[in-house]
Amino acid sequence: MGFFKKLKDKVTAPNANLELKLSKYAFCFRRKLGGSLIVSAKEDFDSTEVRCEIECSQEARVIRYQYDPAIKRSLPHEVTETSVLLQQNPY
Repeated sequence: MGFFKKLKDKVTAPNANLELKLSKYAFCFRRKLGGSLIVSAKEDFDSTEVRCEIECSQEARVIRYQYDPAIKRSLPHEVTETSVLLQQNPY
C-alpha cells in the first residue's frame, strides 16, 4: 500500500490556493506588468518552482465566404476567430 500512496501523492495536486493580484485593471502592450502572486498552502509539499504565464487573446466574429458547389457560388458565413496577441512567461 505504501507504493500506491507515494504514487498518488506525486500525481495529485497539493491543497493550495493561488491568488493573482495585478496593480492595474488594464495594461498596454510592451509595458511593464506589475502585481503579486500569493500562494497559500493548506498542507506541506515540496516544490521546485511556481510559475505564472500571461496570455492576451482576442475573439472576433467575421464574415467568411465559402464556396457551395450545389449552387455554384460563394455564400457568406459568420465565424468566430480567436488570435493570441501576446503570450509571455514573466520571470
